[in-house]
Amino acid sequence: MRIRLLYFSVLRDLADGDEVDYETGTGIDTVGDLLAELYAVRPALADWDDRLLLAVNGSYATRD
Repeated sequence: MRIRLLYFSVLRDLADGDEVDYETGTGIDTVGDLLAELYAVRPALADWDDRLLLAVNGSYATRD
C-alpha cells in the first residue's frame, strides 16, 4: 500500500523531506504497525515517539 507521509518541524530533517510517498510492507494494519516499520527504516524518528501527533486523512489518530 502506498502512503503519503507528511513531516513537520525537526522531523522533516530526519525524514529527508516534508512529504514522502512510502510503500508499506505486508501486515500493516494500524498506525502503530506503520510507526514500527518506519522506525526500522529511520531509527532517528523513534527518538521523537513520545512527542508525535498522528493524523490519518486530516483527523487525529491513535496507534490502534
